Amino acid sequence: MSNMKKKALPFILVSLLIMGMIFFFSSQTGDRSSSLSSHFAMIFYPLFGEEGAQFFVRKAAHFTIYFVLGMNVYLSFRFSGHSKKKAFFCSILVCFFYASFDEWHQTWVEARSGQFKDVLLDSSGSILAALLLSKYK
Repeated sequence: MSNMKKKALPFILVSLLIMGMIFFFSSQTGDRSSSLSSHFAMIFYPLFGEEGAQFFVRKAAHFTIYFVLGMNVYLSFRFSGHSKKKAFFCSILVCFFYASFDEWHQTWVEARSGQFKDVLLDSSGSILAALLLSKYK
């Protein structure tokens, strides 16, 4: 294994770990998912009210986890020897397809639903990560 590919391995492993976390959280029932996010949402109650805070925390979590996933997938491609352009497009595709799979997976979970707008939100997090990294790395 080349030195460059060895550098990619941690980013590949972290990407897989994040994908596993996403799958785990998506496997939670709607009630369990709401319970988990409500702990964080309480911080934002004064700003947005209870319903607005729940919405904000859930959507921020989508964007953030896919931003971090997008970063790691992008760096996996870069350290595997791919150009910035190829790493950019491949990381976006990987994250888009995983977000699509995740939303489809949620349609099979009690009191959950898959929504294409969440795929778009997830993808926007990974696009921003890839854009920022492609400017510097």
